[in-house]
Amino acid sequence: MNNRYIAPQEGVLDQLRTTLMKIDPDISYGDWIKALMVVFYETKGSDAGLALVDQWSSHGKKYRGFRDIEYRWNRFNIAYEKPVRLATLIRMAKG
Repeated sequence: MNNRYIAPQEGVLDQLRTTLMKIDPDISYGDWIKALMVVFYETKGSDAGLALVDQWSSHGKKYRGFRDIEYRWNRFNIAYEKPVRLATLIRMAKG
């Protein structure tokens, strides 16, 4: 089932956006992927989540373009047994 067109719960995108903007998009690759995974899970893999991580990532010097983000996004699995959740992103933002 493709979840890309399911809208995330109201307020989730705002909370993710606010939290992401506190994190340098040029963090280590592992942490960057973790941030993408959080947004993917919390937005159910939606296009809105993809646009958010692209916008955030584009502020970094390491940004390689939308296709790079989309490539990784499309490899995440919403049914993963141990998803990375919003609490992880919040901890990352607190540094």
